[in-house]
Amino acid sequence: MIGTYVKPLKSQVPLSIQRLQHELNNSLVEFRNGLMASQGALSMNVWQKEREWIIRIELPGAELENISIDVQDDRVKISAERQQSESDEGTVLKSERPFGRLNRELELPFKIDASQTAAVYERGILELKIVGLEEEGPQRIEVQSR
Repeated sequence: MIGTYVKPLKSQVPLSIQRLQHELNNSLVEFRNGLMASQGALSMNVWQKEREWIIRIELPGAELENISIDVQDDRVKISAERQQSESDEGTVLKSERPFGRLNRELELPFKIDASQTAAVYERGILELKIVGLEEEGPQRIEVQSR
């Protein structure tokens, strides 16, 4: 009789652990995203289309001249500066939008072709289209006779 009770419990334990692990992972991701946003990190969405990656970053209130993008090898670094808006409308009761220097660095699985990479800033959204360098595979060396 004990075996009949142990077996159903045993089959549900891995499922419960998986569910717990999934919920814990989701909580940690939400915590990290909230922490990054509060520390001035830029939130981004990333899509991949063959050798091209598309990155969209929300930068409302940033001026074009205060946005910089640097690429080196397989890394892209995006920096922006937003000024704190000043208002004569009274005392600020709550301020959640980050201001000051905002940074984000992303490591890609390929080396970046800077000559094929483009960036457009429109209506508070920065969109990057990053193209990877062609893979340099083995090359054949022709043997000549003398």
